Amino acid sequence: MNYKVIIAEKPSVAASIAKIVGATTPHRSGPTGYLEGGGYRVTWAFGHLVGLQTPEQMGFGKGILPIFPDTWTTKVNGKRDKEGKEQPDEMVERQLKTIESLFGGATQIIVATDAGREGELIFRYIYEHLRCTTPFQRLWISSLTDEAISKGLGEMKDGHAYDALSDAAHARSQADWLVGYNASRALRLFTGYRGNLSLGRVQTPTLGMICTRYEANKNFVPTPFWVIAVDTAKGNVPFSVLNDGKYTTEQQAQEHLQRVLQDGQLRVEDVEKKHSSRRPPLLYDLTSLQRAANGRYGLTADQTLRIAQSLYEKKYLSYPRTGSRYIPEDVFKTIPALLRKLQEYGEIGTHAAALAGKKLCRRSVNDAKVTDHHALLPTGNIPTTLEASEKKIYEMVVGRMVEAFGENYEADVTTVTMVSADVTFKARGSVPTYLGWKAVYGADVKDEEDNKKDEDDAAGALPPLAKGDRLPINNAEVQQKSDKPLPIYTDSTLLAEMETCGKRIDDEELRESMKDVGLGTPATRAATIEVLIARGYVERQGKKLLPTDFGMQVWSMVQGRKIADVATTGEWERRLHLIETGAQQARAFDKDIRAFVEDIIEDLRANSKMLEGAAEPAHACPLCGKMMKSMQYSITCDTATGGCGLKISREVAGKKLPATALAALLQGKPTAVIKGFTSKTGKKFDAALKIDAEARRLAFDIPAPIDTSSLRCPFCGGALTRDAGKVRCDCGFEMWLSSGGVRFSEDQLRTLLGGGSVSLFGMKSKAGRPFNGRFVIDREKKTLIMNFINKK
Repeated sequence: MNYKVIIAEKPSVAASIAKIVGATTPHRSGPTGYLEGGGYRVTWAFGHLVGLQTPEQMGFGKGILPIFPDTWTTKVNGKRDKEGKEQPDEMVERQLKTIESLFGGATQIIVATDAGREGELIFRYIYEHLRCTTPFQRLWISSLTDEAISKGLGEMKDGHAYDALSDAAHARSQADWLVGYNASRALRLFTGYRGNLSLGRVQTPTLGMICTRYEANKNFVPTPFWVIAVDTAKGNVPFSVLNDGKYTTEQQAQEHLQRVLQDGQLRVEDVEKKHSSRRPPLLYDLTSLQRAANGRYGLTADQTLRIAQSLYEKKYLSYPRTGSRYIPEDVFKTIPALLRKLQEYGEIGTHAAALAGKKLCRRSVNDAKVTDHHALLPTGNIPTTLEASEKKIYEMVVGRMVEAFGENYEADVTTVTMVSADVTFKARGSVPTYLGWKAVYGADVKDEEDNKKDEDDAAGALPPLAKGDRLPINNAEVQQKSDKPLPIYTDSTLLAEMETCGKRIDDEELRESMKDVGLGTPATRAATIEVLIARGYVERQGKKLLPTDFGMQVWSMVQGRKIADVATTGEWERRLHLIETGAQQARAFDKDIRAFVEDIIEDLRANSKMLEGAAEPAHACPLCGKMMKSMQYSITCDTATGGCGLKISREVAGKKLPATALAALLQGKPTAVIKGFTSKTGKKFDAALKIDAEARRLAFDIPAPIDTSSLRCPFCGGALTRDAGKVRCDCGFEMWLSSGGVRFSEDQLRTLLGGGSVSLFGMKSKAGRPFNGRFVIDREKKTLIMNFINKK
């Protein structure tokens, strides 16, 4: 029987395509298999089924540097166990055998993996691994609607028309392999680091950005300055003004304040009025959507990508992994009809309806700036029910589309100059005259991408003022202010600077022009952030991305080295883009990457030092005394080398153990109470950890509730009452029962109340930094005070 095979990237995408070609008969075993009908057999991958072999699988011994394969060989990808070791994945192997059988009997293959660099690589690796020779065509679509699939099937090209894209995908994969394995191995060899770590072409410079920003923020010394603030009014409209400029000393500010108070009035010297007109914003690409969703809803970059991908597979959004904020002319012709359909969708629909018959803004229309896929757009399929997170992302894309094709926002902006006793004051006001595109969310809504409001929008309204007006001084004071450090990165701000290699650029179009030299691509940046978190280099606290102690330690080893150079990594991304467009050969890129790897190795060899203090030391087992094996996810007393099998996991019940807890356990001691474990039923609980010697594993030691009924006030001897996390007395004394996430035991409370001191270890500051402290009750202030112990 003659048939064509269609291979998609996921089962859900395969099902959408199968419906169009009439392949409705299932041949499935669980998640594996294919669909048949209409002369087609439609199957699927599970993302990357095939990848490059490890150095060990290619025959490179552990001491070899550099690792330069003469030929690249592939393997079937497995799954990682808790120790980080790759194990066979039965489902992947079964599906690959299905694909092999289908490819072998087909007259033609239709490639329907995601239309981009990684989607192309997923297919090519499978095709090459199976040594397949069946001819293939490429289905290239930006939407999974029935219309888009049908149109794409009628416009397919020979698969080799995408060889340049394949070359770029292979070059990226091989470059990451060469840099990652060589740099990681070199660092371990030249520093003596015993723990498991990884470096990467993109992840290491990104880690550097996070660590550098954190250090700059932590060590920032603010410079104070002073201003004079005056409350005044015209008629019944009060408003405030500040002096024009800053005072570097408080004395000078106070002197000028006295002169202003003596004068007693403000004289309007100048009123400047201008009309402000702002064009609509560009449509979203993936990065700008991720930034906006992080600013507005606190969603991580990875969460936004997964939600947008789900909406794409449900046929509500166009292809999400796009790096373009523009659409071509042929798509622009469909926008009026799309806006008419969206009129049915809630409140946003009323704004879509308002554009009917109006000339649509063409700022986001540019054929030359459309890459593989156009900007994110809703499809013509209007959802009736969505999950809460899906509804947020869908409405963001719809709202942005209505904004992008709307009319300019118009406002009158007034700048007023006033003088009192030779001190100049400035006031600024803004009054919208036509909301235009801002009607969708309101003129006072801040720009979620930059997480700030436009200066004109923030100004508010001023009363009518004219030159010569004299205004009263109702109140005046000197206010001390100071400059502020650059804030800790969030997903939004990190994505913005990954896009421009660390350059802080707010202008939309200038940022667009730098995308080819960014760190990673829109499709991979979220994954880079998640890899850093999975490696234990970075952790999230609210929206903030903070380096861990381990991450700072790794950064200290590579800071200033070639592997960490942001600009160089951006240059590699630019060259990959040139390969993708056929403007450069992958062979030249590979040659230069190998030279770069040699430079990295020599750089680390010449500048690294054995890190006895910084490297994780070898640990003796607290049960049998044998040396334990330090791994990424645990520290284990290996039975293969005569050990007892004790395993101390670095993460327990969803909680990454702090270094102080690991240190206590490795000495055979119980930990302090650790907050935030998660039970199998999803409930949070607090507990200490101890070693169960008989079972050779960790065990929970859940503290009994503290009985405060017998505790007495150290000042008046009265009974203490418990109020939430405190104990308090009628005489005014009160004391917290915990500090920095660590609770006092009942014995420790009795010691404190009796006039003694107590030490707590493994506490964490609000910024997530660990600290230790010694506590005592201050007799004069009637409160608990702490002195730091070995403050970091």
